[in-house]
Order: sequence, then structure tokens, then C-alpha cells
Amino acid sequence: LYWDLVENRLREAESNCGGAVGAMGSIYAVRRTFYRAIEPSCCEDLFLPLLIAEQGYRTHYAPGAIADEISTGSFEAEYRRKYRIVHQALRCMVYVYPRLLHPGHTGTLALRIWSHKMLRWFLPMMLITAQGAAVLRLLDSKTRWVDFVLVFGGSLFLFFAMLGRGLAYSKPIPFLSFTYYVFVVLKATLYASWSALISKDDRFATWDHNR
Repeated sequence: LYWDLVENRLREAESNCGGAVGAMGSIYAVRRTFYRAIEPSCCEDLFLPLLIAEQGYRTHYAPGAIADEISTGSFEAEYRRKYRIVHQALRCMVYVYPRLLHPGHTGTLALRIWSHKMLRWFLPMMLITAQGAAVLRLLDSKTRWVDFVLVFGGSLFLFFAMLGRGLAYSKPIPFLSFTYYVFVVLKATLYASWSALISKDDRFATWDHNR
């Protein structure tokens, strides 16, 4: 559902506006003359297309290309997969290829990276900051309607996520399973971002598949 409604449409829109940010690791192709070795600890399906785009070439999304992937099969495996992807990608983006983030160097490519990748990876931190600020404003009696929406919405999300953890852990329940899945992804993204930027943990420097 997420891939059909969000990710595929986003990639197609990016492709039409200058080039897709990264490629799908299960199915992508590169012209032989454009291929180049990248840092071994970095995600090739993300950074190889970005380095090609940095040279002024276009990365094109082909919606007609189809590949089958086996799902991780459990929330724990999905957590490890998401943690590895975010940790590896963010660590490489900041410490190995930081020039890609500079609009003065890569132009609109940098803007697409920031809007598609960086803001997504920082989303859990921003949500926690917004929730904390809303709670402080409620305690200080300086409330606005947006504070109630943030606190109530966040609490409701956590409530349904915990219901999904308890009731839909072994047997899928459509809404509850999806809510808990979003919680798992946000949690993995938060911990991976912290680990990559603050502790500089390199345990996930090389890829180790879990499916």
C-alpha cells in the first residue's frame, strides 16, 4: 500500500523533475560507462545513482520494470532491515559524501536529497521535538489548538501501535498491524540516526541480509 500510494509516485515525480533519488536495489541498471566503485560501506543502490547524477546524467525511474521481493516476515526483521538501511545511508551521506548535500555543488539534486531522504530520516526527531514542545505549552497554560492536536494525535497513535503490538503481533489485523509497523519504522529510524550521527557506530558498515 505504501509503495503504491507514496514511494512509487514520489520516485516518478522526481524522475520527471530531474532524476530519481537512488534506485531500487532489487532491480536497477547502470550503463557500463557510468559505473564507478563507491565506498564499500555505502549503499550502492542509493549512492551510485547519486554519484552518476552528480556528473550531470539523469537517473530515470521506469514504472514498467517489475521485481518480486520476499518480505522480512516479522517486525523484528523489519526493524533490523530499516535500522541497517538508515544507519548505513545517513552515515555515508554525512561523513563520506557530504558534498551531495550542498546545493551550491549539486543544485536541485541536493534539494531532492534533502526533501526525500534527509527530512525522512530526521522525521522521528522532529516529531519528538514537536510533541515535547506541545506538552510544555500545555503545562505552561500557553495552549493553542495545534498543541492539543499534536498531543492527542501522538497519544492516539501510540495507543493503537501498542494495541497492534499486543493483538496483531502474530496474526495481522489490518489497521493495527499497519500502525505498529509505522511505529517500528519510526523507532528504527530514530535509533539508526542517533547511532550514525552521534555515536558514529559502524557495526552496520557492511551489508548482512536478514531475509
